This record gives sequence, structure tokens and C-alpha cells, in this order.
Amino acid sequence: MKRMKRGNWIKGVAVTAAVVTVTGCVGTVLINDLHVDKVSAAEKEEATEEVLTEAFGQQIISHSAESGKDETVYVIAGADGTTRNIIVSNQLKNGEGAQVLEDETTLTDIENVKGTQTYTAGSGNAITWQAEGSDIFYQGTTDAELPIGLTMTYYLDGVEIKPEELAGKSGHVVIRFDYENRAKQTTVIGGEETEVYVPFAVISGAILPLEHFSSITVSSGKILTEGNNAIIIGVAFPGLAENLNLSEETRETLAENGAGTGAVNVDAPDYLEIEADVVNFELEMTLSMILPNLFSDIDLGADIDLSGVSGQLDTLEDAMTLLSDSSRQLVDGSEQLAAGAQDLAEGAASAQEGAYALAAGMQQLSDGGKAVAGGVGQLAETLNDMMVQLKPAHDGYAQFEQAVGQMMAGYGMSKEQAIASVMQAQGMTQNELTYLATLSGIYDGLAANAGDMMTLVQGANDLSGGIDTANQGAWTLYDGLTALGDGANLLEDGSRTLCNGMRQFDEEGIQELAAVFSSMDNGNLVEFSERLNAVMDAGESYRTFSGAPEGVDSSVKFIIRTEAIRKD
Repeated sequence: MKRMKRGNWIKGVAVTAAVVTVTGCVGTVLINDLHVDKVSAAEKEEATEEVLTEAFGQQIISHSAESGKDETVYVIAGADGTTRNIIVSNQLKNGEGAQVLEDETTLTDIENVKGTQTYTAGSGNAITWQAEGSDIFYQGTTDAELPIGLTMTYYLDGVEIKPEELAGKSGHVVIRFDYENRAKQTTVIGGEETEVYVPFAVISGAILPLEHFSSITVSSGKILTEGNNAIIIGVAFPGLAENLNLSEETRETLAENGAGTGAVNVDAPDYLEIEADVVNFELEMTLSMILPNLFSDIDLGADIDLSGVSGQLDTLEDAMTLLSDSSRQLVDGSEQLAAGAQDLAEGAASAQEGAYALAAGMQQLSDGGKAVAGGVGQLAETLNDMMVQLKPAHDGYAQFEQAVGQMMAGYGMSKEQAIASVMQAQGMTQNELTYLATLSGIYDGLAANAGDMMTLVQGANDLSGGIDTANQGAWTLYDGLTALGDGANLLEDGSRTLCNGMRQFDEEGIQELAAVFSSMDNGNLVEFSERLNAVMDAGESYRTFSGAPEGVDSSVKFIIRTEAIRKD
């Protein structure tokens, strides 16, 4: 079988050398030239490569950095996924036009592929390029173990079969890609050392001629039909299930919401399966692109600190209790004041008794007024602190919804599939998403009740005015018993309204919020925040395979090409 030269293959897949973000769907690709009867095996191989790289290329956007290092690891593998050769292509970006570029690499057989600049080896893995103001493009080889292992298994009518024996056969075929995540990082979650997998995303592609394949399905991905062929683009997240540690209850909840069908699997699979009915089996190369930081640009509120929310709720409940008790005192005092004024108005005979009741009521009223003033201030301050702490959760959930919308609009998923897909990529369980949504809802509830707080403040001001009126009436008791009575009645009505409103705000607002939060495990919320940060950090910190100097903006991606399966 005729083989493409190494340089041509690398050139063909160079369009995939970028940090990826899943976007819309693959655009129109003309692949009719892959028809079996029209081209040679070598031409088919080259055309297949071009189609898959173009399909991948339309799924990504380029990494942008004026200076830094872009590393692409090309893996040539057998039809069973066994690694046969690793070629690493590096670009040293020289945004400042430096004459010398410092680099680090573990590669051997280093070759400058786009210039005549030379390098000198330093201590350890350090090398120095005489860049002469230009970018440096070089390649080398390595026998280091890949962070992601690929195993491809084939089944014909339910029985495993070797790939070389499958060529030319007919029946029901299953092609399974198994991805093994070998890259772990140790972090501290919940005060304990924990290992998390680097959150690699794997995008695998294959082209199936429709004259050979029919009734095609893919376990996690999508199928694009172009001309005489079907383009398979599948996605897997090896190690994500272990990072998520989903309980059976959570899996059942996701499945009930439709997250276990179509392009999303609630188990966050580390494999991809393609099934089809086939006549005279043959398969051109497959390409798999592996990236460590697929969703690094999506911020789901990873800086949320939930450790103080519980204490703030306790303070809020205490403040509401104080306000409720104080408002009850105001009602009692205003009732006594009104009764005393009424007694004074009814006749001089009861003046002494009424004056005593008036004095007692004014004293109790004064005490209650001071308590209310302090309580309202504490309540306002506590609510403001809670809104400040909950705002990152509110913003994070809004960004989650935005990410879901992007997946729906760009990737053709249903809302349920998009939710589950973003959850998988972020290392997020259903309970954790519910917590995040609930905290966002609490923030919205507090924001909505801001107006009620203004009403309470206004009520307190009105109450203060009533007290002033009552005091004035007390000093002018003999000159205006009628005015005192009016002020006392106004004070009684206002204090009763304030008491009822405060009780309703406490029961339907503060107590309900406290009950919702207390039903959660605050420790789990904090651990969720730490785990989310750890997974995102693991992806962002994995920046090179063959080496890069500290402080250099570097990125890495892996492309695995498997050999074709054809009859001799």
C-alpha cells in the first residue's frame, strides 16, 4: 500500500494545530472524490485526511498569542490504536522580533523545517535558537508515553475481530475507540489530598462511504452526510467520570431529564462507539484530536466562596427575630398609648390612670423604637453582605446558561443535551448545578426584596413621625387631647402594619431562604467549588508534552492518525 510522506501528512493536519472551542456545525465539505471506483488508494487516503482536517478545522479557533510556544504532537498508530511513531512539531512565536529565543525540549532528531536558523544545546533540556527576529518552526521525535492512550477494537456481528481480518467482510460492525487518561495531578479538596485527571477532551473523526455503510449511529457525537459519505465526529472526556464521581441517584436524575440519550452520555464516557451495517468493509484513516483545556474560557463562578453564607443567614435570622420582638413591643406600647389617650379624653376622673398608662406606653414605645432602628440597620447590612457573596454564584449560573445556549445554537444539541455536556466538561454534578442555580435564585430573591426593605425603612420613618406626634401630644396634653388621640391612633395603625409586614417578610422571605440553604450540605458546596477549581486548573496547567520554559505562554494538542483497513 502506498504511504504518504511524513511531511505531507503533518502539513495536511496542521490546520488543527490550535486550542479548540466547540462551535457550530461542520460546514460544507466536498468529499465526492472519495468514491471507491474513481480514485486510487493513495488518493483516497490523502482526500480522507484533507476532509477530516477540514472538519476539525471548522470546529476550532486559533490560539492567539504574539509570543509563546505552540506544540502539536502527531501520533502515527496502527489500526488498533497502537502507537508506532511520535512526531512533535513546535512553533516558537517571536512577537518581539528577538535575535535569540530560549526553549526547553526533550525531543531528539531536532530539525528546523522552515528556515536555516540553528540552535545550541544548554544544560538539562534547554536549547537556544539563533532566531534572527523570526519565528522558529522545528520538529523532533520522542518515545515518551502519551497522556492519553488509544485502543481501537472491532466487532463483527457481536464477535471481536482483528482489523486486518475485517477488511472485505459484511455484517453489523461496531468500531470502538477507548481512551485511557494517564495524566493526573494532586490537589487539596476539602482539606485532603486528592488526585484529579487532566480534563482532556477527545474529538475523533472517521469517514464512512455510504455505499459500504448504512444505519450508522455514534455513541457521543454527530453524523454529517456529504455526497457519498458520512463524516463521523465523536467527542469523549476520558477521566471525567472519575472527576465527577457521580452517584447512582444523580445518574438516574440526569437520565430522567434526557441527558442519557443522543450526543450526551451521563457517564461522561471515555470511549466512542460507531455502529453500522456494512457490505465489503473498508475504512480509511481515523483522526483523533486531544486537547487539555477545551472549556478553559468558560467561567462558571470558580471563585465563589460559600464558606460565610451560612453564618450570614444565622445573623439574618437573629436580626429578624429581634425585629419581630421589637415590633411586637411597638404594637403593645402603641395600644397602651392609644388607650391612655382615650381615657384622658373621656374625662378628668380617669386622668391620673390615663396619664400613668400614657407614661408606661411612651417608655415601652421608646425602647421598642430604639430596638427597631438598630435591627433595621443590621438587617440591611446583612442583606447587602449576602448579595455581595452570592453575586459570583449568580454570575456563574448566568454564564452556565450562556454556555448552554452556545452549545445549543452552535452544536445542534437539545437544551437537555447541552446542559449535560457543559456539566460534564466542568466536572459538575446535578446536585452541584442545582446548588448553583439555587444560590443564583436566592440572589435574585434578595434583589427582588430590596424594594421591600425600602418599604420597611419608610415604615420606620413613618413610625418615627408617629412617635414625634405622640410626644408632642404628651407635652401639650392639656391643650390638645384630641391631637394626642389622633397621633396615638396613627401610631397604633402604623406599628401594627409594620409588625404584620415584618412577620410576613420573615416567614415568606428570610425563613424560606434559610430553610432552602439549610437543606443543602454547605460542606458539599464548598467542596464543589474547590473541585471545580481543581479540574479547571489541571487543564490550564497542562501546557506542554515535550517541554517549555517557565513563564512562556505555551499550548499543546495531540493528533492521532490510525492506518487504513483495506483488502490487499
